[in-house]
Amino acid sequence: MNIAKPYLLFLGDVADDLAAKTAHGIVDWRPHRCVGQLRLDGCKADCGLDDITLAEAAKRGLKTDFRATGQTGVLIASHGIAIDAVVADFISGAAEWLSPANDADHWDVIEGQGSLFHPSFAGVTLGLLHGSQPDAFVVCHEPTRTGMRGVKHVLPSIAEVIEHTVLAGRLTNPAIAPIGIAINTEALDDEAAKACLEATAAEHGLPAVDPIRTGVGLIVDELQRRFP
Repeated sequence: MNIAKPYLLFLGDVADDLAAKTAHGIVDWRPHRCVGQLRLDGCKADCGLDDITLAEAAKRGLKTDFRATGQTGVLIASHGIAIDAVVADFISGAAEWLSPANDADHWDVIEGQGSLFHPSFAGVTLGLLHGSQPDAFVVCHEPTRTGMRGVKHVLPSIAEVIEHTVLAGRLTNPAIAPIGIAINTEALDDEAAKACLEATAAEHGLPAVDPIRTGVGLIVDELQRRFP
């Protein structure tokens, strides 16, 4: 059996959470596959998801696959390539094999690794970038970080990361472009996190989100706007 994804969990009008145990199990173990819940009047169960209609659920779905490139990602996705274990000559080819040509309305979400600015890992990052040939990329940032692990190099700015990624990526995809900025605001309180996201978005003209704190809806919206 191959069940279509993502899921809109129908809770009906059940009397308690125990009666919705299947839905709760899906949320606990496959939250990334759940777009929302549909409850009838009188429903006493709640999976902690957005209450949406069938029509709304049919719109928030995209044809996507998560392409894992690290050990943790492979364990989460149950498939992928640990790219840092691939012989250097074949990194780009492995990344290309992992994300083959697909339908025009399908998206591969390719897990990034390392940094173009880290002398220990830049080769892995560059090979992954060349092989996957992305149309769009998301910059990851942690605003309280002051250095790179294991080296004494100065941290690049977000603008420098965007510039260098575009320059390197154009070798295999001349149309590559930034689509958003994902910021880890764990070390900031709610007010500071909100200010950081708003300031970063304004400075770079891109949606800025914390995937854990705010979700990634703004980036998905931007993706659909640019690639209708």
